[in-house]
Amino acid sequence: MQSSKRWLYFLGAVLVALLLAWFGTKFIRTPNDRFSPSQLLLFGLIVTLGGICLLSLPELKKSWLPGVVVTAIGFYGCARAAGSISESWLARIIGVAAWAVAVIILYVTWPRYRRTG
Repeated sequence: MQSSKRWLYFLGAVLVALLLAWFGTKFIRTPNDRFSPSQLLLFGLIVTLGGICLLSLPELKKSWLPGVVVTAIGFYGCARAAGSISESWLARIIGVAAWAVAVIILYVTWPRYRRTG
């Protein structure tokens, strides 16, 4: 049972990491407003939900920093969709942070097997 739970966490982390990597690449390459507000809002909501899910997992309570950063990136997407943030330098920093967090999330949730007995 624990093995299937770990794989489920890992598959969810892969989906969030792919979304973070795609938007991170877009933020690094084209930091200007090339996204529609609906795309940014969808990105912000999905990533915020992923960050909250990471923060709520009891198995990952020692690795809380990626969850906080993912949630902050999601809030950034929502704020940019609302038009309250439009600095291009901040978009590049968020793009690099998104890539870093995608790697950290995959590392933290990587299924490791413990031998018992």
